[in-house]
Amino acid sequence: MIWRDRFRLSTEVLLLSMSVRILASAQGLFATWTEGEERSRSYDVLHYRIEVEFDESEKAVIGAVRTTLVPLLPRLDSLDFDAEGLDVHRVTTGDGTPLRFSVLPKVLRIWLDRPYSFHDTLTVSTAYTAVPKKGLYFIQPDSLPPEKPWQIWTQGQAEENHFWFPCYDFPNDKATSEVLATVRDEYTLLSNGALVSVRENSANRTITFHWRESKPHASYLIMLAAGVYDIIQDRYDSIPVLSYVYPSRLEDGKRVFHGAADMLKFFSELIGYRYPWEKYAQIPIADFMWGGMENTSATTFNDTHVVIDRRAELDRSSRGFVAHELAHQWWGDLVTCKNWKHLWLNEGFATYFDDLQERHQFGEDEFAYSQYGHQQASINSDKRTGRKPIVSVDSFTPNLYGRGASVLHMLRYVLGDELFWKAINHYAHAYEFQSVETNDFKLAIEHSTGQNLHWFFDEWLYKAGYPVFDVASRWDEDAQTLMLSVKQVQKRDSLTSLFRMPVDIEVTTESGAETHRVSLANQEEEFAFSLNSKPVLVNFDKGNWILKEVHFPKTRQELILQLQPNQDIAARLTALDQLQSDSLWNSDGGLFSIFSDVALSDSFWAVRAGAVNAVGKMNVAGVEDVLLEAYQDIDSRVRNAAVTNLGRFPTERVKDLLRKAVDGDSSYVVNASALRELASVDPANALDLAAAHVGTPSFLDGISRVAMSVLSSIDDQRSIPHLIEYSKIGHQTYTRFAALAGLRKYMRQDREVQQYVLGLLDDPDKQVRIRAVQMLGSVGGESITQALRNRQAQETDRAVLDEIENQLKGEKSATEAGGR
Repeated sequence: MIWRDRFRLSTEVLLLSMSVRILASAQGLFATWTEGEERSRSYDVLHYRIEVEFDESEKAVIGAVRTTLVPLLPRLDSLDFDAEGLDVHRVTTGDGTPLRFSVLPKVLRIWLDRPYSFHDTLTVSTAYTAVPKKGLYFIQPDSLPPEKPWQIWTQGQAEENHFWFPCYDFPNDKATSEVLATVRDEYTLLSNGALVSVRENSANRTITFHWRESKPHASYLIMLAAGVYDIIQDRYDSIPVLSYVYPSRLEDGKRVFHGAADMLKFFSELIGYRYPWEKYAQIPIADFMWGGMENTSATTFNDTHVVIDRRAELDRSSRGFVAHELAHQWWGDLVTCKNWKHLWLNEGFATYFDDLQERHQFGEDEFAYSQYGHQQASINSDKRTGRKPIVSVDSFTPNLYGRGASVLHMLRYVLGDELFWKAINHYAHAYEFQSVETNDFKLAIEHSTGQNLHWFFDEWLYKAGYPVFDVASRWDEDAQTLMLSVKQVQKRDSLTSLFRMPVDIEVTTESGAETHRVSLANQEEEFAFSLNSKPVLVNFDKGNWILKEVHFPKTRQELILQLQPNQDIAARLTALDQLQSDSLWNSDGGLFSIFSDVALSDSFWAVRAGAVNAVGKMNVAGVEDVLLEAYQDIDSRVRNAAVTNLGRFPTERVKDLLRKAVDGDSSYVVNASALRELASVDPANALDLAAAHVGTPSFLDGISRVAMSVLSSIDDQRSIPHLIEYSKIGHQTYTRFAALAGLRKYMRQDREVQQYVLGLLDDPDKQVRIRAVQMLGSVGGESITQALRNRQAQETDRAVLDEIENQLKGEKSATEAGGR
């Protein structure tokens, strides 16, 4: 699954990142998502046969599920299915014998007609109806943008499929499945596995799709998605590759999903395990809460974040989404984490294999930049939210994705490519169609390579933190020897100890570069390298394999050498940062010349963008000229860096360039940044400028949201009509949020704004209702308190109710304080 947009370290600050949530326990009787451990089972499900039809007007599902299972106990006389909010009508055995049952808050408990042993196979049939609170969603054009399609779709991870069919809803059990779903005849419906049949009922104007997944998979990966789609057909080997796209977005869909068949081939050959399922399908859906979800053989994607237009692709690519979810078909679907503590086995693997596909297509620099980004995100997460092992309850999202990928990258470094890929191949084959934990991966490595990596798994997966190295070098002229001291200075406690790792030291002299591998294990180490001349540069961890912090003082000349194109991406970016650490760097003409050269000529866009940002902070003559020239860069991310820094210079030529960039640049992100900076350098015209661009179409309405941000920053009530208009139903949710943020400052002084926000308490979008409650709570007063209480009496959503309660408590506290 992609839990949030994967933007690496780019400058796309305008794009709306997806929120990350940790899902709550689905069944309190067992250890689940939040508690970490896998559940004990009394039976093993072999097969689900799920027959459903829908009442879209009531947002209801009418279902019948036949569950075939084998007891795991010698005498099984009752069984529990996870089921929440289901109105169960009857339960029978496979031959129709009625069974007693009890519908508990989160469980359907069934008393069997006789005790069954683990030698038996039995089938239980359940008929029910439900209006699901989670798991299955009805999308209808009755609330937000009027162009929203009619759709029905499911989302099972973590434990939400039991809201629409009774099942064992935890990943430590796998079964085959089939879905027979009846929908109105204009719909196309996708589910897992192979399409068995399509049956039309012209009298009812319905159509029934029968899909069957013949290989075992976890119940959370069972899915369906229905709506109006065209299907783009491709093939890898004998495997159909199907891309479902909206008819109105056919060309964008072709472009975004093109190449999936090549990815199947790439991953199959790289892993040494042919794609395991009957087909691979991709389908965009509306209002999806994540970026994508790797349902077995059928990935769902967020339609607004993945199916993007050609201009949006200049700033960000959907290919990473496609590759990540496709990699999950091995890592997450074929081999599945046994419980959520081990989720990195799904997400870290998918992230790293996405990176490997990126290297395959775009080259080593992009891959190296991704690894650098994962490392920096992991370090920042530790500093911001604290250290936490990857294998732990509710492990941080950066742990599961970026840090998980970093661990695999380091493992590849420790083992070497040949042994690493041998281990990966063995892991996939040894645990195919099974549920696993981290130790199973360790055992696969031991069995296939003979290497005991207990130490590696202990320090990187079961413990937390990362090494912090203090490195110093000293040249012994007499002995012609480089002395290198390395100290580990990270905080040491029960979570983080000393790290044992190999590390490559590259030493460059006038005659060339040599790389020496050393092993670190102690708090302090010293290494001696005999050389034929004094080194001009020493690189610690050549190639940037290790997740770490390094404090290695270097001279300016050494850092300038480290900026050269023959150094790796991380070394160049680190040199840029370190050269800016001196308090006088930003007025240094020599550094200005060096940074300018890098900004205009380095081979990699991220280094150029970093140098542009460095130039933009300098206080020397010529900065404006370099930024104007950098704006000519072919890469929109570099142009964006240039535009963002030009806001310092309110000259006519800068204003002229920014005016052209607002409407003429091919990049939406550059358009938006230019709008923001132009408003800054030309404040007299900022309101008219922003008002003229509020409705400009762009990816995720980035330009409109910047325009509203400009309007919000101007203390002028002429902004209010624009902010009100774009906070109304009919605009994207994130656009409405930006407009409401701008209206907030007018709440106390403008009765019209107050009345408008009071009306939003009835808005169909619960997130808008929450913001309206917050805005009104900030004003307070008897009439607003009464309005909140009225909403409280009607509200059904728990999150909105909680926010109303918070605001009413705040009002009560303020009243009590005034009374005293």
